[in-house]
Amino acid sequence: MDLLGKRLGEPVYRLLGCDRAYPKVAYASQLFGDDPAATFRAAREVARAGFQAAKFGWGPYGRHGVAFDADQVRAAREGLGADRTLLVDAGTVWGDDVEAAAQRLAALEESGALWLEEPFVSGALEAYAKLAARCRNVKLAGVRAATTIIRRAT
Repeated sequence: MDLLGKRLGEPVYRLLGCDRAYPKVAYASQLFGDDPAATFRAAREVARAGFQAAKFGWGPYGRHGVAFDADQVRAAREGLGADRTLLVDAGTVWGDDVEAAAQRLAALEESGALWLEEPFVSGALEAYAKLAARCRNVKLAGVRAATTIIRRAT
C-alpha cells in the first residue's frame, strides 16, 4: 500500500478509506514454542521487554490438534498478562478448511485474542467469509490475500 500511495501521491490512510491516520501499536512477533511452557516463557520475555502487544504464530500451532492449540494460546495469554494485546498468526496452516480453523475460535475468544491472521491460503476468500461469520470478537487478518487481490487489480 505504501508504494501505491507514493505512486498516486496519496497517504495510505486515504487509500484505506480513512479520513486521517490513526495511532499504531508496535508488537513483538514470536513463534509459538514447541510446547505451552516454552510459549509462556516467550510471552513473559515480551512483557518484560515492555511490549504492549505480541503476535504468536507458526511453529507447532495448527499441527497437533485443537487441545494443544488451546493450551498454546492460553500460555501466551498468561505469559503476556491480561493488560497486553494478544494476536495469533496461523500461517495458512489450514489451507481453506473452515472447520479446522473454527475449532480454534473458542480458545482464541476465551483468551481475548484480537485477531487470527492468515488461517487460510491466499485467495481463500470464501473460507475467510465463512469463518468471519462465526467469530464473535476475534477479527480475521489476511494480509497476503489482500496483496494478491491488489496485484490482480493493478
